[in-house]
Amino acid sequence: MADNSARFSTNRPGSPQFSRPALILLVILSIFLVTALTGCVQLTDLEASQDYQSDVIGTASPEQVVGQSLQIARHSPYSVQIWLRPQEGYPTDSMVITEIRSEPGSTQPLRQFSYPMREIAGRKSITVPLDSVPTQANGRLYISLRTTGGMVDVLGRDEEAYPPGSAFLNHEEIPGDLSFRFTYTYDWVELLTDTEEWLGQSWLILPFSLLLILPGWLLLSGFKLHKYFDWGEKVALSIGLSLSAIPTVLLWTTTTGLHWSRLGIVFAAGLLIMIFAWQQWRQYRLRTRKPVVKVTRNLGITLGLIAIFLLSLAVRLILVRDLATPAWVDPVHHATITRLIIEHGAYPNNYAPYLELDTASYHAGFHANLAAFLSIAQIDLASGMIIYGQVLNALVIFAVYLFTTTLVHNRTAGLLAALFAGLFTPMPAYYTSWGRYTQLAGLLILPAAMAMVIKALELSPGIVERMRQRLLKGKKRPLIQPIGWILLASLLCGGLFLVHYRVLAFLGCMIIAWMTVQFFFELRYPGLGRRVIIQLIILSAIAVTAVLVTLPWWPSTLNSLLIPYVSRPRKPIPLFSDFSWSLLTAAQGTYVMVLAGLGLLWGMIQKRRFPYIILIWIVLLFALANVGRFLPSFGGLVNNTSVTITIFMPAAALAGYLFGWVIEGW
Repeated sequence: MADNSARFSTNRPGSPQFSRPALILLVILSIFLVTALTGCVQLTDLEASQDYQSDVIGTASPEQVVGQSLQIARHSPYSVQIWLRPQEGYPTDSMVITEIRSEPGSTQPLRQFSYPMREIAGRKSITVPLDSVPTQANGRLYISLRTTGGMVDVLGRDEEAYPPGSAFLNHEEIPGDLSFRFTYTYDWVELLTDTEEWLGQSWLILPFSLLLILPGWLLLSGFKLHKYFDWGEKVALSIGLSLSAIPTVLLWTTTTGLHWSRLGIVFAAGLLIMIFAWQQWRQYRLRTRKPVVKVTRNLGITLGLIAIFLLSLAVRLILVRDLATPAWVDPVHHATITRLIIEHGAYPNNYAPYLELDTASYHAGFHANLAAFLSIAQIDLASGMIIYGQVLNALVIFAVYLFTTTLVHNRTAGLLAALFAGLFTPMPAYYTSWGRYTQLAGLLILPAAMAMVIKALELSPGIVERMRQRLLKGKKRPLIQPIGWILLASLLCGGLFLVHYRVLAFLGCMIIAWMTVQFFFELRYPGLGRRVIIQLIILSAIAVTAVLVTLPWWPSTLNSLLIPYVSRPRKPIPLFSDFSWSLLTAAQGTYVMVLAGLGLLWGMIQKRRFPYIILIWIVLLFALANVGRFLPSFGGLVNNTSVTITIFMPAAALAGYLFGWVIEGW
């Protein structure tokens, strides 16, 4: 076969064997560069800001001064943004004069800045630098605004919303506060402070390992499938299996009337540890009886993945260091559902009176996993959701690695793809701003389910023959591996159904794309019809088993979500109505997208299969997102935004493939 697709996640013969020294050097340089940049990064101090801007607190003019007293909480303040609205009829040369004083009654300003009124009319705000202002002993500053001509409304909140300070009119205190937003420089002092805090929370590695790695790792090794994958792939598969297993177990305990307590979860975790210890002891006994020289060919890849993960995690923790609670509206719903699961020890029958949703109307798999983590870690819900969400966000680099090695069959490309997704693309890091934790969890399962299904399909033509040979040789459990592929693939698909419905549809599109490309590339090979029939049988077995695994969830899903949704009359939705390029091109996303486009073309020139698989997959995803234009009843089940913020995964894979060729040439 031209693409050697039977080989799984290995550097295929004839494909580029990228230079390991150059690769390691590249990773080290990237880590050094990103780390060095932390010395000149400006972050928003969200908790010290007052963003509400719907009221007019005062009107600044040549005769009237509007001000605000502030408390500087950071040792390295950078700027403060203030929202203004110029009134019509101002002179074209008028300016807004901003003066910074140590206190309202001070006669001598510390700094003074001027801003053209015509520019403010377009931006609706001014940014006042604070990095050059002398630091005051008490950390307090007073900012006043006036104009040289015309009038400008100063926006804010007409009630007390900022306890450390207050609004002023002509240097007299008035009720309310201006709307302002602080930024500060994240320097080495801040990094050391964060590092100390992270070390203090390092004990959380234990509950994370128990819940996100150990269950899946035991399932892989229990079915003896771990030997087909390298370390990075096993981590990604373990995460996907763990995120699938916990909500599935909770579904069946809920159905049978069993309720989990913290003691029960700790007992189950202890049982998993005992099983793991027993497995390790057995392996140790086997190694002592039959010593084997172990070649660590993938040590560089493993170390590279660990380094990328740690740096990605650090960046994501830095981004939420100033959040007291998760951002946006969705986390309020996530917190409610998670708290109800903890209180009931099961999926609740409904979320009343907090949410008007039937339980099955909202995928609660993420919340089941979060509830288990909070029960073991015993930390508050708000902080726990932030930490858990950011750890999942950083773990995406393993999912991207598995996604790439499954399609590209090259570990180096997978490592580079992980680097791009962890440190360069705006997604999935930006998921935090929306609280998109459910889709994030789904995307951690997606590559694992994809890899397991594709592996089962790749091996399917020889399954019967291998089973016959094992029986003839008298080997025990001849069915364990074939059944293992189907059962674990079914668990992953079922778990994905519980975690995020849309991502399950994404998986279906990927399987269609993979089978389509395989079919056309293998038209000239004999036995194609037989292979396709066997693969369809395997797919059917996986689908039926996945439905059986999640059977208690289906009746309510159909009756409360799918049937009512498609039965409701709707108007056609314009094509790509909610598509936004900025979701792909923010930060360093433009460069990654360019590399991805070049990687797609280069892969086609090299007559590889994966570019066509990825291209067809993306086309199917957007077709699914825009089906409402032609079938209004199905419109909105999948939207363009959910598809767009998933594109980072194939983009990173294509960019990783292309960059690998560059490294090899260098």
